[in-house]
Amino acid sequence: MKKFTTLLAMAFIALMSISFTSCDDDSDIAYTLDGTWKGNMLVEYGNHNALYSVIRFDQNDGIYSGTGYWIDYFDRDYWHGNNYIANHITWTVRNRNIYITLLDEGSDVVIYDYVLWATASSLDM
Repeated sequence: MKKFTTLLAMAFIALMSISFTSCDDDSDIAYTLDGTWKGNMLVEYGNHNALYSVIRFDQNDGIYSGTGYWIDYFDRDYWHGNNYIANHITWTVRNRNIYITLLDEGSDVVIYDYVLWATASSLDM
């Protein structure tokens, strides 16, 4: 009986460590996001593809969330005489997904299955 209790306790500990991993991953992702990111997000408005996007994540509302802005840049004047579309955002990380609300458009975006990296030329040294 003692052996069974020990095995049950070990299984419970293993199960609990797996269930807490997601929370730790989410806080790590939110911490990593904090700052300004630039890249091609494959954004399309109508028949126009954005050249690149700049997203600012400010981790100021909590461990997994914050505010910021998202700007999509185009190769010519596209939006009311501008070559960009800008939105204020709120964001949160949950289950490794990044949930973003575009406040000015009133729409939501989910970023999943992504990779975060920086190049040496983009780092301030």
